[in-house]
Amino acid sequence: MNEAAIAAMIKSGIAVTSAALTVSSYAVFRTPEMPSVGELTQSAADYTAGKASEAKRFVEEWNEIHAELIDAEEAARLAEQQLADYLANHPTKNEDGSPLIYEEGPDGQLHPINLPNTLHYIDNDYNLILDTAMGPMLYFNQGDSHWTGYMIGGRDRLGRYGCGPTVVSMIVNSFNSMDNGVSPVTIAEWALVNNQYAMGGGSYHSLIPNALTAYGMQVAPVTERTPERVHAALDQGHLLVALMGKGDLTNNGHFIIIAQHNPDGSVMIADSNRFDNCTKAWDLNSLLSQMKGPDKDGGPLWEVWKQ
Repeated sequence: MNEAAIAAMIKSGIAVTSAALTVSSYAVFRTPEMPSVGELTQSAADYTAGKASEAKRFVEEWNEIHAELIDAEEAARLAEQQLADYLANHPTKNEDGSPLIYEEGPDGQLHPINLPNTLHYIDNDYNLILDTAMGPMLYFNQGDSHWTGYMIGGRDRLGRYGCGPTVVSMIVNSFNSMDNGVSPVTIAEWALVNNQYAMGGGSYHSLIPNALTAYGMQVAPVTERTPERVHAALDQGHLLVALMGKGDLTNNGHFIIIAQHNPDGSVMIADSNRFDNCTKAWDLNSLLSQMKGPDKDGGPLWEVWKQ
């Protein structure tokens, strides 16, 4: 074979190899098939709808949180105004500086009285004695200037988060056999040390049985939440602590004391958030219907009595 033939064959081989490589490269590196305009439009619509749904849920959750904050701020404002009105008409000191205590008389008016021997006196803004099935009880309000600004755990203001400690302190201070008085701050500190308080959330439900027991009271859950059962407890000289849900007394959760009953079947309560709620009769069926559901700590209703 002559040189010209060999050269022609080499050129032909190079051309075939080059063509094969070109086809192979196209097979490997060709641009993927693009989705249609319709598919892209639908994908964008699905993405936008998903984000809109997430945004809607976020707005709804924020509105709920904001409503609770507004409710708490309004309750604090009303409590401060109520306290100012009360103090304007009821001085809390005698001329000699001794505490001046008030009790509601048969005429429905508040009258100054001597401090009963059955309770400890804690300096407070109201200086008011409530009549209860267990006996005279010194009223405490969580918005009281003596402790409303106390920061539980250095963060939570007692005036907003302190209904549990305030309710417990009212009962313990008036009815336990200890030598010293007990204030809402005392119970708030006890709750924090004994893991009965959730920062940013308030007292655990277990605070009621555990703190009252620790301070010398007898406590038992009331599983039969009926008017008959409540009246029976009050007839025995016992008190009841109730955890209320959304309704007349709160939009979230709030501890109160069912303190006494009236001849018509209504009851009187001790509300640490609003004093005016302590001055009117409450329909017992309505209160029972507004309590929170049962929980592992015996709530939402506990019976309390002296040892």
